[in-house]
Amino acid sequence: RDIEYGLSPIHELISIFDILKYQTLQRHLFHLHLKLKMLNKQRDEEQSFHHQNEREKIAKSAKGEIAYMLCFCGGDDFGPLESGDKFPKKTSATEHHETGPKDEGSTSSKSPRSRTLKPQKIRKHGWGSNHAPRNIL
Repeated sequence: RDIEYGLSPIHELISIFDILKYQTLQRHLFHLHLKLKMLNKQRDEEQSFHHQNEREKIAKSAKGEIAYMLCFCGGDDFGPLESGDKFPKKTSATEHHETGPKDEGSTSSKSPRSRTLKPQKIRKHGWGSNHAPRNIL
């Protein structure tokens, strides 16, 4: 009987080693799975942080552009433009040609006044300070 089953203890030992190897392999794979899960979570957090930074940069850029448009289109920097106020000294090249030396003698008080109404119109219907939300700056 011992001769028939002489190799049996060795086979059992090998099968025990196989089971231990399998369990070790399972444990190792489980740890790798946990590590991968943790790395994915960390990557997602970093990406969301990166995206949040990008969103903040875009928001700051948009705020700057809106502030520039407010100033450029007659915002608070120019103050209130009323019918008696004159347009700021810096004008475009076409307006400079209109008020050249030839027109100085013939221009009446209506010509500068008609120019003062144009920025006021932009302020009322465009990006003017009357309609701009105060918290964007």
